[in-house]
Amino acid sequence: MEDNGILAAQLLWGAETVKEDDDKIKIRLADSRDLEPVVSARIALLREIYEIPETEKFPKEFVDAVAEFFMAGDQVTAIAEDKGTLVGTATLCYISLLPAISRPNGRCAYLANVYTLPEYRNQKIATRLIESLVEEARNRGVSEIICEDTERVGTLYSRLGFTESRGCMYKSLCSD
Repeated sequence: MEDNGILAAQLLWGAETVKEDDDKIKIRLADSRDLEPVVSARIALLREIYEIPETEKFPKEFVDAVAEFFMAGDQVTAIAEDKGTLVGTATLCYISLLPAISRPNGRCAYLANVYTLPEYRNQKIATRLIESLVEEARNRGVSEIICEDTERVGTLYSRLGFTESRGCMYKSLCSD
């Protein structure tokens, strides 16, 4: 990982449970030992999506903010490992919204950071990561999972039972 001065803190992450399958890839919830590879995977995802060259460094403040997010505890990240090396991630960010018909208890989650290393794609790793997070969300009483339907992952989400909803709009407050 880049020299980013990631803050040292105890993470309030998930379980030690490993989902054993017949194949070599293991799926489990991230814990404090996984901070550096999870942050690195986030950066790799952003490099791929926004075509940011490897030669361009991410600002320390940004990387620290990513690390702080993962340390905050109001999320759960599933990781895929091949012989102890992280090869994929997916994150659920827990949020509370005003209760509605589709979310009667207001407990929701936002699915993000779905990423598999290029050489591990097309092995159903992202599917297994998302399925493990859906199970985790059910166990936490989440009534709705929200995600962005992007060209990159929309078909995968549809195969996993996510449905399109009415379009939404947003206003970025970053540039105001």
